[in-house]
Amino acid sequence: MECISILVAVEDALSEAVIRKIIQCSDKNYLISRCLCRGGFGYLKKMINGFNNAAKTAPVLVLTDVGICNIKK
Repeated sequence: MECISILVAVEDALSEAVIRKIIQCSDKNYLISRCLCRGGFGYLKKMINGFNNAAKTAPVLVLTDVGICNIKK
């Protein structure tokens, strides 16, 4: 089965552990190509448009425990 490379962005180490466990339990063969964990919700909110653009060419998974508003589709 072919690996599906995925970019992950999270708020903190706990969120990263949760995402890694979810991916491990998935029936798909995901490979985390990069995990960005830089400064909590503020960083994710600032970068969300960039993550959205990146998702046009490769899977991106963003995990936050705070809602992000005004995401453009």
